[in-house]
Amino acid sequence: MIKDFILYIIFILDKLIKKDEKLLVFSSQPDLDDNSFAFFKYIIEEKRVRSKLRVVWLIDDINSKTKYIEKVESCKNRVAAEVSFVKKNSLLGVFYYVRSRYVFFTHGIFLGVRVPKNHIVVNLWHGMPIKNIGYLNTNTRVVNSSVVISTSKKFQEIMSKAFQKEKADVLITGQPRCDFLSQKVDVREIFNIDNDIQEIILWMPTYRNSTYGEIRLDGNFSGHFPILDVDDLYNLSDFLKKKNYFLLIKVHIMDHLNNFDFPEFSNIKIIKSKEFMQYPINLYELLGNIDLLLTDFSSVYIDFLLTLKPIAFLFDDFDDYISNRGFVFNNIEEYMPAISLNSLDGLKRFLNEVFVDDSYVDKRVNIRNELHDVKSNFSKELYDVLSERYNFLDI
Repeated sequence: MIKDFILYIIFILDKLIKKDEKLLVFSSQPDLDDNSFAFFKYIIEEKRVRSKLRVVWLIDDINSKTKYIEKVESCKNRVAAEVSFVKKNSLLGVFYYVRSRYVFFTHGIFLGVRVPKNHIVVNLWHGMPIKNIGYLNTNTRVVNSSVVISTSKKFQEIMSKAFQKEKADVLITGQPRCDFLSQKVDVREIFNIDNDIQEIILWMPTYRNSTYGEIRLDGNFSGHFPILDVDDLYNLSDFLKKKNYFLLIKVHIMDHLNNFDFPEFSNIKIIKSKEFMQYPINLYELLGNIDLLLTDFSSVYIDFLLTLKPIAFLFDDFDDYISNRGFVFNNIEEYMPAISLNSLDGLKRFLNEVFVDDSYVDKRVNIRNELHDVKSNFSKELYDVLSERYNFLDI
């Protein structure tokens, strides 16, 4: 009851307060990341405005303000923009939210608050879903916005249902973060991988047991990564060493496994979420510079399809995941353009063959074309659509 009253007050203030056309608000999870940061970076690096902008980042970790300032200052050829950082769940955060003309978020701000017509709130989200989200996941309180983005007509329909938006308000622009897929970054140097390593593999399992953000249990959580326990990882590392391959495992930001201590392996490096944030690389720069993606029910593979590089799916809890969470596609296997593996031996057989005979490339092309109507310049596409629809930054 109290929360609903607070949300109503925010809505009334939002409706009554005059908007500052030069004020933009951004929010993401983690802070200064994902689609929000990619679009912010595009605006201040690529676009030219006739007057100075004011940008406010609503953040969770106000103690990392110095690091965020450095990240903003690293953006090249920055236009005249005053950037500040404000605690998200604070009175000052509410003030800037209702005062701004434009808001961009990946995980929602003030969950459940309504958006008046005089405020342009853009839901950039954090990936095209394969798992049920929003109203598709029987949620009763979902983030509201003026518009949502999507990558294709197929996902336009899904996002429309998930957020109960008219299709006209689901913009087919692609995701700004996918601009980073084309950036060349020296992954070997950043992660201290020997230069003679032939293939770099990234494994990104989604969480089963979350301890951050939305607390939930999906699938089968057995206290280790899907399929492979620690003994299996030792075995796999020895195999990778013989093949001259290297495996990076990035732990999901919400995963309970971030609280675990893992041993070291010769050809496997496990990177916890907070540790990854210390490296001078973002996730999509990493994705654009690896040779193979291993995942399971993470929507990251939807974005990785843009590279057309090999993919494999590792899971042994498909039925559990369907019963706990469910998928946006009734025929999910048809949208998984790669082999599915459920054992260490199966993974080793796959790695023996994939770089010699990639038999799924045609299927990846077909599914990429169905799920990605836009295949490059995603931030520019979003900017142009917003400009046409709202005269975005025509100041």
